Amino acid sequence: MTRIFEADQALFDMLETIQATFQSSQLERANYAQPDDPRVLDNDKEVDFYGTIFRRSNANRRPPA
Repeated sequence: MTRIFEADQALFDMLETIQATFQSSQLERANYAQPDDPRVLDNDKEVDFYGTIFRRSNANRRPPA
């Protein structure tokens, strides 16, 4: 099952704010990484929130795997 979600602008901004507040790091990303996770994120369009990838979108949804 995929751990990739699409998030609208408001949710995406909230996730980025939480990460900045708690100073989420690349080390944490490595600790939560799974073998099928993307190695590199598109920083303008994606955020890794404790092992789950959120992509900027027009709607909140979980795309089919």
